[in-house]
Amino acid sequence: MAGTFADQAVLAGDNAFINKCRAAMIFRAVELVNSSTAQNLATLSKMDSIIRSAAGSAEVMARLIASGNATIAAAAPAVPIDSDVQFAVNQFILQV
Repeated sequence: MAGTFADQAVLAGDNAFINKCRAAMIFRAVELVNSSTAQNLATLSKMDSIIRSAAGSAEVMARLIASGNATIAAAAPAVPIDSDVQFAVNQFILQV
């Protein structure tokens, strides 16, 4: 049965998944920094930190998503498609 906590832990440690999270974090950070919509200082500061660290907290993001996104958690340990990862990162990005 997929989606157990053990499966989610396996997914969270998968290098391909961590790298997808890293890429999605950088994509979203650049998107928000370059947005024509005004962002608050806290958001811009967080996005700047993500960009400067090359999303060094991708491992944390991977753990949040592997267990915190219902769709991804239920399919664990399968590595999700890029669009699902991006959607989940967009939900959690201000928490890392």
